[in-house]
Amino acid sequence: MTVTKENINEIIRYGEHSTLEMKACEKSVPKDMWETYSAFANTHGGIILLGVTEHKDLPKEMRFEITGVADSYKVTADLFNMLRNPQKVNCNILVDSDVREIEVDGKTVLCVNVPEADYHRKPIYINDNFRDGTFVRTHEGDRHATKEELSMLTRNSADDLDSVIIENYGMADIDTDTLTAYRKRFNLRHDKHVYVRLDDKEFLHQMGAYAFDRRKGIEGLTMAGLMMFGKGIAIREVCPQFRSDYLDRQGIEPGSSEKWNDRLTDDGTWEHNMYNFVTLVLRRLLLTLPNPGRLTGGERKDGYEVQDAVMEGLVNSIIHCDFAANGVLRIERRTDSIIMRNPGNLRISREKIYEGDFTHARNQAMQRMLRMVGYGDNIGSGFMKILSAWKKESWIVPDLHGEDEVHEVWLTLRMVSLLAPSVIERLKSLYGGDFELLPAEEKEILSLIVSTDTNTNAQLQRLTDKNSWILNRLLSSLVNKNMLLSTHKGRWTTYTINTEYCPIHPEIPDSNINSGEQISEQINEQINFTSPLYPQANFQVKNNQNPYNQIDPQGTIDLVNEPVNSQTHLFAHLSAHLSAHLSAHLSEEQMMIIKLLQNNPNITLIEIAKSFNKEVSWVRSQRRSMSKYVEMKREGSRKKGKWKIVPIEQNK
Repeated sequence: MTVTKENINEIIRYGEHSTLEMKACEKSVPKDMWETYSAFANTHGGIILLGVTEHKDLPKEMRFEITGVADSYKVTADLFNMLRNPQKVNCNILVDSDVREIEVDGKTVLCVNVPEADYHRKPIYINDNFRDGTFVRTHEGDRHATKEELSMLTRNSADDLDSVIIENYGMADIDTDTLTAYRKRFNLRHDKHVYVRLDDKEFLHQMGAYAFDRRKGIEGLTMAGLMMFGKGIAIREVCPQFRSDYLDRQGIEPGSSEKWNDRLTDDGTWEHNMYNFVTLVLRRLLLTLPNPGRLTGGERKDGYEVQDAVMEGLVNSIIHCDFAANGVLRIERRTDSIIMRNPGNLRISREKIYEGDFTHARNQAMQRMLRMVGYGDNIGSGFMKILSAWKKESWIVPDLHGEDEVHEVWLTLRMVSLLAPSVIERLKSLYGGDFELLPAEEKEILSLIVSTDTNTNAQLQRLTDKNSWILNRLLSSLVNKNMLLSTHKGRWTTYTINTEYCPIHPEIPDSNINSGEQISEQINEQINFTSPLYPQANFQVKNNQNPYNQIDPQGTIDLVNEPVNSQTHLFAHLSAHLSAHLSAHLSEEQMMIIKLLQNNPNITLIEIAKSFNKEVSWVRSQRRSMSKYVEMKREGSRKKGKWKIVPIEQNK
């Protein structure tokens, strides 16, 4: 996200979030800014805006005010002086270009871009205090890192974690059946390799599964050797909090009494090591994919890109797994997706991974062992292969992200298209013809929310190429149109589909509008009722001569004899017929204004203007232009009032 003088007002309007912090600042660096510096550096980076004051007693959209930095030169100089002071911060990760001045209406805001620190440098802590000066960023703000998080940050800063010798564990802790199966597969692929003639111990040594430390005078299995080929009981002794699990939940609906169709877990029927887990899970996954092709000993032989991608995802979840953490390596096959979860955190930013950058695997020895038998690609190309395969199938982009609260990395592979007929049909059933009138970007947002479990700005960022403030604008527009419902929780907002949405363009067949048949039941000369879906919205048809008492060539609608069985039925007919009557006289934009008022009677003129990217004066002009055909009354205050829509009779 790039903050400029053109977009800063819109950015601050949506408030703080996991990568944006705003602080008042006049002539000195705020003391609490350093907590945010540490938190951003240890998590996903972020932007600190200095010179923005928060008024906590005001609504979110009015809470932050640009008050400016009185002496920006002094504040910037002090900031970098403190960054170079090891008593203040243990590591400076900023460069000059990370601090910029933004001039807004004669006031200066300092924009401080704090990148995520390289994993070798973490943790970033302040006040020369490793334990109490290390912070992380959550949805609710900055907080002290827990003891477990400090351990994970420290572990992540080292390479070759799986090459460490596990003292007192040796050849007796290797499962011979697993090692035999691995060596057979190795020999088939490398029949002339020098390793083929080695005994088991030397073979493991050459593969990085067994090691000697001459300085300490010890030898034994490495973490890689134990996790790949070890007996289940030995693995549980060394990693008591770790386990792996595979679930096949295809066709099982949420809330069903059935939990799974097939499960692979540590139940004593197989040796619970990673080589067995890979071969057993991969065989199950490939057989469930479209066009799985031929399998030979669990190895794919057809070259299909989707199968390649799934294999890469499975291997990545293992070679980046933090086996010392308290967690589960879980692979879950759902009806239209595969979810792969592993304990640990992303070692480089998600953005860099999607751009083609790569991170050294946490378990490099295991990566080499798997690659030597055909599991996994060369370093750096695996995730790009996943993206390429999904793009060619026109499926929703793979979602790789860290769940920081539970310290897991998730890869969700959805095998469904954003424009799948089932998705479009559902959207049309919810929004009628209004969906087709939306801008392409808003259609994309609704399609993602309907076809995935996505319901926050951060989740949508992972599935689109849009930053947080652009998504805030799109989501706010859809909320203003009442197509989405928003729920606020602290700094976090969730969005859900409004299943009670009433379309202004319901796509009623022409025969229902222009048939000319007489409607049977008389209604009152004045209809004044409240919608059961929107109880605060009053709609009226006034004057003793009903304006819609017959159908004419211009599409005027007869409501006089329309059979009305309930208030709900009446509301639906009025919405449809009112649309048909007004559409003959109003522009498309004016019809959209009517829809906004109908579906969200509390909407303000400012919010209407933002929905169209217009000024308030434009809305007022449209209102005057429409007054010949429909009266828009505002009852109550500007902020808390409600709109009343009153069609006006046209004399013939």
